[in-house]
Amino acid sequence: MKKTLDVWPHSFPIVVSHWRSPLPLGGANLIATFEHWPHDRISEISLNLTSTLLKRLNKVMKKPYPVLTRLCLHTSDSAPVLRDTFLGGSAPRLKYLYLEGIPFPALPKFLSFCHDLVDVRLDKITNTGYFSPEAMATALSALTELKYIALDFESPASFPDPTNRLLSSFQRISLPALAYLEFRGSSEYFEDLVARIDTPVMTSVDTWFFNPSHIDFDIPHFLQFIGRTELPTSFEEARVYFSYESIQILFGYRITPERKEYPITLSIEISCHGFDWQVTCLAQICGKISPLLSNVQRLLIATSWPPRDNLMFLNWKDHVDNHKWLEILQAFSASQHMHISPKLCYGMQDKLDLMLPKHAYSP
Repeated sequence: MKKTLDVWPHSFPIVVSHWRSPLPLGGANLIATFEHWPHDRISEISLNLTSTLLKRLNKVMKKPYPVLTRLCLHTSDSAPVLRDTFLGGSAPRLKYLYLEGIPFPALPKFLSFCHDLVDVRLDKITNTGYFSPEAMATALSALTELKYIALDFESPASFPDPTNRLLSSFQRISLPALAYLEFRGSSEYFEDLVARIDTPVMTSVDTWFFNPSHIDFDIPHFLQFIGRTELPTSFEEARVYFSYESIQILFGYRITPERKEYPITLSIEISCHGFDWQVTCLAQICGKISPLLSNVQRLLIATSWPPRDNLMFLNWKDHVDNHKWLEILQAFSASQHMHISPKLCYGMQDKLDLMLPKHAYSP
């Protein structure tokens, strides 16, 4: 293998890639690659691994990779924890990082040495790979080129210790290039993270929160964070979707010939089941984010569940508190036009007629 490699000019970078399906259990050729090939020439690593093979790689990939610019690792197994010696503890030229199902609790320390990172995507972060919001914010402070970050926690158990939440004094760090933020996890974690960062050029925030364990769903730092970004503090258009597993509020601008720039967007989605509970949650959320709703001119409220779930909706709708519906509509009182899905209007048409002028909504 090494003789074949020596035929190539030493200036040629090496790409190690196998992504379509997990590598065979043994993976002898792959292990030999990292044991014998010159680590200072490997520029990209993209691998779909079994947990057994990842465990073996964990032992052999301890050298630094000075020219590595792209690292993508995926496993669907119960993966072993990556050690802090992985890649020698740093990859100074790394620009793109994608880990899925790979527990790496030492990741914040690793990131702090990867100053060239532009794109970080951490998918299916397990409990064994948990890192605190404080540790993550500290690590991000070194990433002045970072434009995109996605954090996806697999379990609602991944939340900060409530006894330590924001009790110590801290100074917010600035991420001058960060424009896109995606987050999936507990609202408490997100609150603690965004309270610690400033993102002056942020143009898109996409959030998904686990079902709140209590009715008092509070996100004050989220609103303050939005106020420190390029995102507006109120939006022209909002879309609310009820699905089988969640509710989602999407904010943005209408695309018109006069507004040719990329639309600024914000998405808030919460995992919850049962239409009655979804309406209660939505009413609570609207009350918490009322500043974002103050200028909404156009409102769409619709369902996105498949037809097979219609019967389940019909069973739930009889348990919905219509006063919660009115709280939701009152939160959008500035709206000039509302479109509400006919199935959602069922049983509350008289209340809509009393509360809203007929030209303001269409079923």
